[in-house]
Amino acid sequence: MPINVFNNFAKHCAAVVGSPWAFVLAVIIVMAWVATGPQFAYSDTWQLVITQVRPL
Repeated sequence: MPINVFNNFAKHCAAVVGSPWAFVLAVIIVMAWVATGPQFAYSDTWQLVITQVRPL
């Protein structure tokens, strides 16, 4: 039973993360990050945000 639960969860996660909407959301996040660069003077913290968020 626990294996079935995990398999169903994994299939659902893969379907959501691999969807076109997930890609569009990722592009929007990166565009927003790029747009805020000048406001934060392209600081180390600004770069660290995308470094930490991007793998998610």
